[in-house]
Amino acid sequence: MSKRLFALLTSGALFFSFSAIAIPEANAEETFSTTVKINTYKELLNGRVTLEGSGSGTLISSSGLVLTNAHVIMSPTFNKPADAISICVSETPQNPPECRFTADILRYDEKIDLALLKINDDVAWGQKPSNFPHLDYDNGNEPQEGDKVTVIGFPGSGGITINSTQGQISGFEQWNGYTYLKTDADIDAGNSGGTMLNEEGEFIGIPTYIVSDFENIGRALQVSDVKGWIESEAGVEPSPNAAATTTLLEMEKGVYEANTKKTHTYGHYPELSMKLTENWLFSQIEEESFYLEKQNNGWSYIAGEMGYEFFENNNTAEENLTFLRELYGEGAYEHEEILTINGKEVVHLWNNGLGDSYHTLLFTHGYAYLIVDYMIASDDPEAEAEVDEFINSLEFGAEVITEPSAMTKISDPSYPFTFEAPKDWRIEKENGEDGYLIYGESSGPNYESVNVSYGELPIGSIHFTPEEGLENNMYYLHPSEWVTFASSELIVDGLPGWIYFSDYQADDGTIYQTASATIQDPEYEIYVYYETDASEEETNWEDFAFFLEHFKSKRYVEQTKEPAPYWKTAFSSAVQGAYNIPLPSEEPDLIIDTEEVTMPTIELTDISGHRFEENIRHLVELGVLHGNPDKTFDPEGKVNRAATLKMIFASLNAVKQNSGQETYVVPNDFSIFPDVTPDLWYYPFVAEAYEKEVVEGYPDGTFKGEQPVILAEAIKMALEAHKEAANINVWEGETDPWYKKYFDTAYQLYLLPQGLEDPSKELTRAELAYIIDQLVYYWPVE
Repeated sequence: MSKRLFALLTSGALFFSFSAIAIPEANAEETFSTTVKINTYKELLNGRVTLEGSGSGTLISSSGLVLTNAHVIMSPTFNKPADAISICVSETPQNPPECRFTADILRYDEKIDLALLKINDDVAWGQKPSNFPHLDYDNGNEPQEGDKVTVIGFPGSGGITINSTQGQISGFEQWNGYTYLKTDADIDAGNSGGTMLNEEGEFIGIPTYIVSDFENIGRALQVSDVKGWIESEAGVEPSPNAAATTTLLEMEKGVYEANTKKTHTYGHYPELSMKLTENWLFSQIEEESFYLEKQNNGWSYIAGEMGYEFFENNNTAEENLTFLRELYGEGAYEHEEILTINGKEVVHLWNNGLGDSYHTLLFTHGYAYLIVDYMIASDDPEAEAEVDEFINSLEFGAEVITEPSAMTKISDPSYPFTFEAPKDWRIEKENGEDGYLIYGESSGPNYESVNVSYGELPIGSIHFTPEEGLENNMYYLHPSEWVTFASSELIVDGLPGWIYFSDYQADDGTIYQTASATIQDPEYEIYVYYETDASEEETNWEDFAFFLEHFKSKRYVEQTKEPAPYWKTAFSSAVQGAYNIPLPSEEPDLIIDTEEVTMPTIELTDISGHRFEENIRHLVELGVLHGNPDKTFDPEGKVNRAATLKMIFASLNAVKQNSGQETYVVPNDFSIFPDVTPDLWYYPFVAEAYEKEVVEGYPDGTFKGEQPVILAEAIKMALEAHKEAANINVWEGETDPWYKKYFDTAYQLYLLPQGLEDPSKELTRAELAYIIDQLVYYWPVE
């Protein structure tokens, strides 16, 4: 079995969960709630959209204006508004929300955490109401301490229907010139942007954040305070992403059609068809994947993904089971069996957890495979029979005995480049989630594979020159251990980049040779990673060179965004059709000595006067933090899991080096998380974090480096990483909630600045810099 299937199996269910969709009667006149669910989406490089986050909002006009928090509509990763937004409404409190609408952002203001949306005219099904029911934001009500209130919104976890909680106003706070109502009403994270009503049902507040684990008090922005903002032209007016919105609308239409017909069939090989069972609905359907949720139980799900095995045909169930035992280790699953489903032998693995059970099914069909993951909640005895009925409805089309039409060239209109494979190779498009675009394998006698992925270059990220980019890779990847050749002179169709080659030894003794190229597009960095086990003789790098020499950029024809500052000069001087592919057989143009490499010191222009300026400057001096080529740091930009680990372990290694201690060396065979590959810039930090038990990953086996980090998570990571070397004591027992012991330690060490106390708050770059800098002071070194 190929490493392609290996990667998919170790990733578990690679799907995002949408809210289940209730199907209304045709042409029925629906009534809509004034509190709506908001789903936000990011546009992938391949043109598809993927769910990024969710929250709540309130309809405030008959034409479909929606008021919500700014942080609800902002990308948690890229510090910019979401590319597409769906508005989901409920007929009754008992019904799951129907994601029928899309919306554009009219304007937003992060200072007061407010955004105004407008529902679009095109709908996924039915007709847009001529008059939306709505709440009056200008009702003249001035809340008083002791007033009883109700908070309405869609929970972030624990269910998919709207919920409401009651409490009272216990006080008031002033922040940035606006009034916040303090309340003991239970506020779930998903309630952000939702609705707070008084006893008369008047709209008085927008639930904004909560500190329930310490003082059981949530906050809501007082609506009467922002009347002027709603009616003015204040705030940022983003440009709508029409392409992403259209894609989202078509996706919602496809889901509605499948739920209406109670069936779905993929028109491409292997022509898989399936039927819905009672109580289940499709919430996501993509080109080669699907996701179902149970209507009355938000915890149960079914997820499936298809793909090709290229040059492998009809692996038997016994072969698949043997492979899985070797992959996961004997006894990794409590139960395993081989089933017969519609005449096919299928591997079934499962574990029983606390209150639920997790299952994986592996089908093979000619050159195709299907992985189905599902979870059944123990408090839902009917679910097992319902899932069995769905599984038994799965039918494949005709089985092919020749190779399927896996591509040798990819020129999708949504990709900003074309990509071609050498003879005897097969490549296929990936779904674009987590940055993966293309995978390919060779039919030659030795194992050869290629992966193409990308990283977006948003505001606040590091825009390296090729020399700086290569130095950064070499500095953190310890090339003296395994890099054999490196060059910053890579040119691919006029686009600059850098390239390096390395060897590593797997646990079974096999020597793998790899090549990594980073191509700098104005909007993205595109990574091409090649691997082969041809270790008994010198590797011929012709196949890898072929991939790069047949990479064609479309940026000369179309560019959708204003280039980053570095690119205003670099891209304008690029020569279309120019190539320079340095290979190990050539004399290296740049030799990196890790003992002499130091990261460049940058004088940052946007931190003067910031309350954490001193902390940021200290970490820059340590070589922990770096800015952008335009000399900015973006201190208020959100920080993700990958960047958090980098800051934590870069500070750990910097202080170790200054005190003469040994620093961590990345193992050659680290491959715990399928979404963390050696070509990713944060690979060494994740490896160190995993080995030191700082991170464990998600239940599906992935790391999710691009996911935003919250305060509770960051405090745990920082303390667990530094505690041994800094001689910090964290209590080993269990607390409720789990992060209380870390907050106790953080308060003792003065790691948290004034105002930073909400465990669920998504951290900014400056806030994390403060925490890390405070932590560095506790090191027992001169």
